[in-house]
Amino acid sequence: MERWTRTPDMFCPWYITRHAVDRWCEITGARAGFELAREALLTYAARTWLRYKDTDRRAGVTRTGAYFYRGPGPLRLRLVVNPHRREEGPKGQVIDVLPPHDGWIPPTGTENPPRGNDHEKSTPDDDPGDGA
Repeated sequence: MERWTRTPDMFCPWYITRHAVDRWCEITGARAGFELAREALLTYAARTWLRYKDTDRRAGVTRTGAYFYRGPGPLRLRLVVNPHRREEGPKGQVIDVLPPHDGWIPPTGTENPPRGNDHEKSTPDDDPGDGA
C-alpha cells in the first residue's frame, strides 16, 4: 500500500515564482538548492496564509494591484502576491519576497552594520592613514 504524504504546496494557496525563491535565498541567506529553498518558501507562504485566513487581518495593496502579506515571526518577511489567474491554474502567484521593512540592510558577515550616525563617529585614532 502506498503511503500518502502531505507536501507544503498542498497548503499554500499560491504558486511560487523562480524570482521569489531567489529573493528568499538572498534575504534569508539560504544556501540550499533550489528545491529546498522553494519548499521552505512554500511552508512560509502557507504559514503566512494561515495568519490571514479566518481573521480580521487584511493584506496590503500595492500601486500595481498586487497584495502583500506579512509573514510570521521571527522573519516577518512580506510576500508580494499577484492575485490574477495565470495559465498555470487558478491560484495567484508569489512574485516577490521583501524584507520586514524598507530600511533592511543585508548581512555583511559577522559584524553588525552601523546604525544611525555611528559611521560618522570616527576619531583620528581610528584612521589607519599611511602609517606615518
